[in-house]
Amino acid sequence: FPKLPVHIRVYRKKWEKNRRVSNCVRSAKDKSITLRGLNEVLQPRSGASEQQVLHPIGFEEPAPQARHNNPAEVVGGTMIGSDICNEVPPPGKKTRGKDRPKSGGSQKRRRKCTRCHESGGGERTMYDCGGIGGGPRRCDYYDDDGVRRCYKC
Repeated sequence: FPKLPVHIRVYRKKWEKNRRVSNCVRSAKDKSITLRGLNEVLQPRSGASEQQVLHPIGFEEPAPQARHNNPAEVVGGTMIGSDICNEVPPPGKKTRGKDRPKSGGSQKRRRKCTRCHESGGGERTMYDCGGIGGGPRRCDYYDDDGVRRCYKC
């Protein structure tokens, strides 16, 4: 049971609703019993299984000369059945297409040091330099004026 005043206020709404439902069920119980007794008198359950259900009578098979061998029929302009000569193949599994190739070839463009590139450094210096990820200040081969440093040569 709730202990705080706020919990009691919240619980009160639930309690009132549950109380209304239980009172309604209790008052309808007498009426329900009376209605069941009346239904038993009017239509007993034991006789329900003896009744036969009438099924619709089916159509007779048409004469063989009236039938045609085409499995598809046109009714009101709509083809019903399957047409063997125009059968649509089942859809295949949808897959994602191939990726678009990169411009200038299929490989990813390699990053290079901008200072080595501007100063005319070779392939070895441009792609192996520390300035690739850190910017031109971290270049290992050239200083700010484009003069080659000799400690890494």
